[in-house]
Amino acid sequence: MVVSDHARTHLPAELVWHDLECGNYRADLPLWHGLAERCDGRVLDVGAGSGRVTLQLARAGHAVTALDRNDVLLTALRERATGLGVEAIRADARSFALERRDFALCIAPMQTIQLLGGAEQRIPGGQ
Repeated sequence: MVVSDHARTHLPAELVWHDLECGNYRADLPLWHGLAERCDGRVLDVGAGSGRVTLQLARAGHAVTALDRNDVLLTALRERATGLGVEAIRADARSFALERRDFALCIAPMQTIQLLGGAEQRIPGGQ
């Protein structure tokens, strides 16, 4: 996603940085589309950020729940997902509980796992 200089001055720096760092990455999209096509049901996108994968899947007709702990990125995702029926939830991927349990597929694209703070923070009790 290319962001103009004018738009950058009106967007939170955190969002601009995230979009510049992740927004144009496309190499993994065929994988997520293929997996979603094989699963008949809702997709949970863990670490959805500003919606790089969530929006692609939703535009292809998949029901998607986007989970992220960053309010700035989720706000952008919600705005970008207007009319797509994406459910966006603020939660920490290391410990969350959702009311719905009807996910056919759970994905964690890009470096989501690496951002979870090492094995000590990814696994309860550091086991």
